[in-house]
Amino acid sequence: MQKITFSDAELLYCLNNAMDELCEELAGQNSPEILKEITVSETEPFDLPDDFISWRGQYPLDYSTDESNKTTVSLMGPSWDGDSPKLKYYANKTHFTKLDDVIPFRTLLQQQNLMRKCVQQIKGGNDDSQGTSQSSGSTGTSQR
Repeated sequence: MQKITFSDAELLYCLNNAMDELCEELAGQNSPEILKEITVSETEPFDLPDDFISWRGQYPLDYSTDESNKTTVSLMGPSWDGDSPKLKYYANKTHFTKLDDVIPFRTLLQQQNLMRKCVQQIKGGNDDSQGTSQSSGSTGTSQR
């Protein structure tokens, strides 16, 4: 198909932005779809995961960010019982690298939401598909 308006790079940019937006929404809804777990050391600091959105639950953590904006996390407070602690967090899905990559959401509703958000990104965020536009003019009623 001949490209008329957008390059693959522009479409991928919009698709990845839409996916990040959907992941943020799913994190706010506490969706297990984007939940991950990491095992950390009680004594050694660890890097905040690149795909990190937010923690699931509350953990006694200390954050340190360096000049290059890299965030290191360490556990604080009492020792954990048993093995190294496992922390759960909400994560962004891996970005698309080509247009025929598989959509990483399992439900049709999430896939449709991703596509809707992608169209909004392409249109510049102005989605008027809900029928909310109104034209000026008469209302169709008259009084005599």
